[in-house]
Amino acid sequence: SIYKDRPDDIIGNWVRLEELTTSRHLKPVFVVTSGDQIHMEKAYDPQEVWGFQPDGPFSNEKQLCDSFVFCRYHEEAGYAIIQNLTDRVVGVILVSNDNPRNLSIQLQPPIVGPSFFGTKEQLESCFLLMDRLFANGYRRIQISIDSKDNHGAKLADRLGFTFEGCVLKDMIVKESNRDSNLYGMLNSDWD
Repeated sequence: SIYKDRPDDIIGNWVRLEELTTSRHLKPVFVVTSGDQIHMEKAYDPQEVWGFQPDGPFSNEKQLCDSFVFCRYHEEAGYAIIQNLTDRVVGVILVSNDNPRNLSIQLQPPIVGPSFFGTKEQLESCFLLMDRLFANGYRRIQISIDSKDNHGAKLADRLGFTFEGCVLKDMIVKESNRDSNLYGMLNSDWD
């Protein structure tokens, strides 16, 4: 029934990816990433979610709405990660730096609450999107992760990405230098 109602969704065993919209996803994304206690989970420091992101944490929905999560450029796209069992939003996954001429794109590590770090939902959301990208003809997917982000590095390893190197002082994030670890996967590596 979900497929009939929303044929553009990418549906997996544990999660489905819906195109990210403010009307449908802003409030639930804010709730799951704000650090407040939700769904019988304990409260947490929102820096666990937003510490390695260019913006955040956000004190209200308007700030989140005006951030990179919902305001994207033409070479970017975003998807809400919906847990199939509960039909709840568990986070978002973004792609950027779409380069159709060279058939390459950058996958951002999913933005999820700490209780979903390293879970099958986080992994499957990446796999679903990667599979769709390779099926649509992309030759290369890249992930750029802050060199201090251990969760992001573990995720890239678990997904089968190859570490390609570290770019020193790659960005300024929250008024600090960021060294970026680059990981890549080629369509010839995808099975």
